[in-house]
Amino acid sequence: MTTNIQLLRSSIAYKRPSSAPLLEGQAAINYNAAEPGLFFRLTDGRLSKIGPCAVTDNGLAPNAAPAGEVGNAVGETWLNAQVSLYSPVGYVFDGNEFVTANGFKVDVSTGDFTLMRTLTVQKLVVNELNVDGPAVIGGNITPNGQNCAYFLGKATERWDYAYLCNLDVSKDGLIGNDLTTNRDMIVGRDLTVGRRVPSNLIPDQGITRFLGNSSNQWAGVHTKDFWSYGNTSIGSNCASLLTVNATTTFKCPVTFENTLDINQIGSSCSNTLTIEATTTVKCPITFEGLITLPPTAIPNPIFSGDIILGDGCATSTIDLKGAVTLSCDMLPLSNNAQKIGASNKRLSSLFAVSLNATSLALSAKGTSAVTLDSDPDNTLITKKWTQDLIATSTGALSFWKRVGIEVSTTAANDDLVPNGANCNLGLAGKVWKTVNANSLALVAKGTSAVTIDSDPDNTLITKKWAEDKIGAASGSGLWTRSGSELSPLNSNDVLIPKGANGALGSAAKKWKAVYANDVYTGDLHLKNDKGDWTMIEAEEYLTIRNNKTGKTFKLMMEEV
Repeated sequence: MTTNIQLLRSSIAYKRPSSAPLLEGQAAINYNAAEPGLFFRLTDGRLSKIGPCAVTDNGLAPNAAPAGEVGNAVGETWLNAQVSLYSPVGYVFDGNEFVTANGFKVDVSTGDFTLMRTLTVQKLVVNELNVDGPAVIGGNITPNGQNCAYFLGKATERWDYAYLCNLDVSKDGLIGNDLTTNRDMIVGRDLTVGRRVPSNLIPDQGITRFLGNSSNQWAGVHTKDFWSYGNTSIGSNCASLLTVNATTTFKCPVTFENTLDINQIGSSCSNTLTIEATTTVKCPITFEGLITLPPTAIPNPIFSGDIILGDGCATSTIDLKGAVTLSCDMLPLSNNAQKIGASNKRLSSLFAVSLNATSLALSAKGTSAVTLDSDPDNTLITKKWTQDLIATSTGALSFWKRVGIEVSTTAANDDLVPNGANCNLGLAGKVWKTVNANSLALVAKGTSAVTIDSDPDNTLITKKWAEDKIGAASGSGLWTRSGSELSPLNSNDVLIPKGANGALGSAAKKWKAVYANDVYTGDLHLKNDKGDWTMIEAEEYLTIRNNKTGKTFKLMMEEV
C-alpha cells in the first residue's frame, strides 16, 4: 500500500515558515514559483534554508518583501541578475547582509567591481585600463602589433615627467617646453628649437657650419660673451640698428664713416656712464628714472633755461637730500591747484615770513608771532592773546575773568544772552551738572529727568509723577477720575489736611455742595447773601450767633 507524505507547506509567494512551531528535524517547504525554498529549524532556534538559490532580476534580495517569517538564513544564496550588471553576481548571506561570493565589491548601479587587494593573473586582456596609483610593470609595454599607431598620453592629457635611459625617436619629435640633455645629442635631420638649448652647440671638427643663413635668419641672439674670429658684419644697411648695453672696449682704432647716433647707453640703471670732459647738451634731455646728484658730481651747475622735473604729480617724485636755497619766489604752476606736503607726508616745520595759501592743515601744533590787538581782523591768533581776551584773572581786556576754577563776567550786572533764537545752554551729550539761580523763567515747556518718590521735597516735579500722585484717568495715583467725578482710589481712604489750618475750599472759591453721611466739625458757619450765622456748641446746649447783629440765641431742646 502506497503512503503519501506531505511536508508542512505553503504556496503563498515570499512566505517563509516561522521557526518556533517547527519540530526538531521537521522540514517546511514553499513551492510558489516566485521564490521557492526548503526550510528547517536550527538548534539555536533560527531558521535555515536548504535551497534552491534565489534568482532575481530586479535587484531585490530574497525575502525582501516577506509574507511570513522575516530575515534570511545564514549561508542562504542569491544570484543577482539585474540588468545593470554585465553578468549575474552570486551572493551569500553572512548573518548580517548578503556579500559577494567572489571577494569583489559590486556597485549594482554601475556594474563596476572593486577589489581592495592584490590580484595576480597570468594574462590580463582589457579594453581600457585606468590606474589611480603607481603602476609597477616588470616587462615591456608594447603596442598591439602596430608600429607608429598608438599614443602614450594625449594632447590634452600629458605625462609630467618621463625618466628614460635611452630614447629612440624614428619620426619627428615635438618638445613644447625645455629639453635638458646630460650627454651628446646627435641630430640626423634639421633641428627646430622653439625655446632654448642650455648646452654647447659645437659644429663638426674641421667643417664650417652656419647658424642660420642669408634667407633664414635668427630673430635675435642673446649671449653673455660674443667672440668673432674673422671679419664680422652687423646689419645689412644704415637702416639696421646696433644697440650696445655694456661697457665697450676698442683695442684698435675705430672709424665711423657717418654720424654716430647713440640711442641708448647701458641696459639698466645698474650700468654706469662716466664723462670726464666738458659736456654741452643743445637739446632737451628726458630722464625717465631716478636722478641722483652727489655733492661732487656737478659742483656749480648753471641752467640758463626753464627746468622741468617729472612728468606728473602721480608718477614722479623729486627727493632732495640736502638744503635748498631759493633766491627767488617759489610759485605753484597754477592757482589753487598744488599743495605743499600731503595727508600722509607732512613737513616737519615750515618757517616763513608770510604764507599765502587757500588752506592750511596742521597735524600738530603751529606757532607764529604773538597776536597783537592792532593786528588785522584776518590774522591767525595765538594762545596768549586768546587767554587775555576771553578769560584772565584781572579781566582787564576781556568780557570774562577767572578766579581759581570759577569763570565769571567782568562787570557785575552783565547778562548772558544767546546770539539767536536757537542757542542752547549745554548740549545733549554735554550737560551742566548744576544750575544755581534765584529764579527760573521758561517761556516754553521745560523737561527734566522723571521725578521719583525719593527726590528731595524742593525738586521740580514732572508730569508723570504728578499724574500718578494726584490723579489720572487710569486710577494709578491716589485719586481716580470718571467723567467729572473725582474720588479716592481706595474706597476707605480718608481726606485729611496736612496741618491744623487746612481748609476745604476758600472764601473766594466754595464747594457747590457737600454730600456726607456724617459731618464732624467745630463751629458751623452759615452764610449767604441774606444772613450770616454761626452755630456754637456748648457742653449742654447749642447756641446760634447772628454775626451781623452780634446777638446770641440759645436753642431750646427737649429730651426724647
